[in-house]
Amino acid sequence: MIRRRRFIVVAFGASILASSAAPLAQQSQARQITFRVVSVKPNKDGGPLTFGIQGSRFVATNIPVRLLIQRAYSTPNGGLLPGQVVGGPAWIDSARFDIDARLDDSRSLRPDDVMTMVRSMLEDRFQLETHSEPRRLPVFNLAIGKNGSKMTPASDQSPTTRPAAGSSSSRDPGAPPGRGIVRVIASPVGTSTVLTVTADAISVSRATSVLDQPTLANLLQSYAGRPVLDKTGLEGLFDVRLRFVLPLLSASPDAGAADTGAPSLFTAVEEQLGLTLEAGTDSVDVLVIDRIERPAAN
Repeated sequence: MIRRRRFIVVAFGASILASSAAPLAQQSQARQITFRVVSVKPNKDGGPLTFGIQGSRFVATNIPVRLLIQRAYSTPNGGLLPGQVVGGPAWIDSARFDIDARLDDSRSLRPDDVMTMVRSMLEDRFQLETHSEPRRLPVFNLAIGKNGSKMTPASDQSPTTRPAAGSSSSRDPGAPPGRGIVRVIASPVGTSTVLTVTADAISVSRATSVLDQPTLANLLQSYAGRPVLDKTGLEGLFDVRLRFVLPLLSASPDAGAADTGAPSLFTAVEEQLGLTLEAGTDSVDVLVIDRIERPAAN
């Protein structure tokens, strides 16, 4: 049974959810940039799990370390899934932390720089040491369906540009989100959540101009629970409209479809995009934790 995480996301473009441009094996060679001031404290109040960029600050509340690692060591296919972070003590899932990291000036941070700085923070404050290696894991192969692709090519195929730091799409759900930006609107219905995805000018698996912009493959793997590998052969930029139900974690893939009138993710991909998500196994890079220590609070 495939486990699904529940997300309520308004919009993202070049954001903390976007992928890093460097593969796992190359990230240690990325240019060095670090936060000037970092506060790491155990979370004692509970509350919602939040994290993101606020101008020249990276702020996270009630966050487990594994999730930080998943985001900080993203690959061109998107954020690492839980199964792609291997090893480590149990507390990296159970312990929660509040983090406030900032520069000593007022400039806005770029998402790819934030990921580099979060990695440095993890190595410094948590004594994190890792290595990457390929392992065969369950995946979904994204392929063209039996009746052909229904993907809509974007009218403008010119490379998309990186949105400005802190930018977001229009608050009007009916308005286009903007080139290179994905908007996901979550609508709770009973015990399920219906997601409506709107994206203009995104690629299937590789951004045209900057690798940290969202793609269809890394969007789908966020909800499918496995790495999604592009086998479609589709090139260029596409406008994507997708509506599907996201059931409870313990529910079956099709749970909620009858109650909400929305199909499961797998059915929606086939009916609305003309593509399929086919289960398989493949060699996927995983991040192995060699060492990690609880940080001293400050």
